[in-house]
Amino acid sequence: MADATLWLGDALAVGGTAFATLAVAGVLRFPRAHAQIHAAAATAIAIVVVLGACVLAGGPLAARAVLVAAFLLISAPVSAHALARLEALRLANEPEDER
Repeated sequence: MADATLWLGDALAVGGTAFATLAVAGVLRFPRAHAQIHAAAATAIAIVVVLGACVLAGGPLAARAVLVAAFLLISAPVSAHALARLEALRLANEPEDER
C-alpha cells in the first residue's frame, strides 16, 4: 500500500508540474492578455502538485498543503479578473488603428 501511495503522489506531482509548464508556455506564446489569462487558468493545476505533496507527506505538512491549495483556489480568479480589467482599460485607451 505504501508503494501505491508513493506512486500516486509522484504521478500527481509530475503531472501537475508538466501541466504548469505548458501553461507558462501558453502565457509566453499568446499575444493578448485574454488568451494569456486562459492559459494561466491552467495553473490551477498547481493544486494537483499540492495534492501530490499531501499524498507524499501526510500529517501536519499535508494540512499546510491543503491551506496552500485553498489559497490558490481563492486567489486565481481574483488575479485573472484584475488582469482582464487591465487589458480592457488598455484596449479602451488604445487608438483604433493600433489594435
